[in-house]
Amino acid sequence: MSRFTLFLACCFCCVALQAEQSLSACEGLQRRVHAPLFATPLVSPWGYWSENQRPAGMLYDVSIELARVTGVSYFNQMQPYTRTVHSLKSGQADFSMIQGGKGSYEGLTWIDTLVETEIFMVGRKEMPRFSNLGDLDGQLVGHIRASRYGKAFDEAPNFKRVSIPELKQGLAMLMAGRIDVMTSADITLYQTMKEMQLDGRHLKRLLTVNRIGVSMFVSNRSTHQDLVPCYRQALESLHASGHLRRIFYVDEIAL
Repeated sequence: MSRFTLFLACCFCCVALQAEQSLSACEGLQRRVHAPLFATPLVSPWGYWSENQRPAGMLYDVSIELARVTGVSYFNQMQPYTRTVHSLKSGQADFSMIQGGKGSYEGLTWIDTLVETEIFMVGRKEMPRFSNLGDLDGQLVGHIRASRYGKAFDEAPNFKRVSIPELKQGLAMLMAGRIDVMTSADITLYQTMKEMQLDGRHLKRLLTVNRIGVSMFVSNRSTHQDLVPCYRQALESLHASGHLRRIFYVDEIAL
């Protein structure tokens, strides 16, 4: 079976689970004419295709947990990160989990924060540490395409931002000397280093850029606004039970 055929089969897979607990905000919402569409961004380890070409990743796992605790069926579509926000704003997708918090996007409504991430820069071992973004004059600074690390980073005029599709490629470019610095969220970096079998001997932490949450949002054009209180209560339950903490846990690597 071709990857394209698998893409069609898996992108719009429907997830239906019976609710494992009773949530007051979800009562009577399980029977729906149309199931909501979740857009999962394709940025490993948040969202990716497994070796057998199935949807996988931390955010996909959260959507499965939401279906489990609410009993609300949904369709999942794996999308490039750059397309995810557009899909939400246009109403093509109803819900997604992406970087940001309250007020981060026009046309979207924040539901809850799933996890807080630390954004920092890494370089090769011989690189000096930086005190602030002003120290990066003339540097080639890699970042994941479409990711937003805060106004100070996004608009800094003294270094060149190099947009890279995925962190594995960015770290390979860094080690080969094609860029000077790579910027990443901590969870993404540690997981990717583990997959690439890189340890703390290979990289140096250079500068903390920001702390940014990964949150669940609903499109203001969605016809499933009645699910917002239900999903909000479900996420509160998943926080309290420790399920979200377990999904997002990665071993920290000393840099």
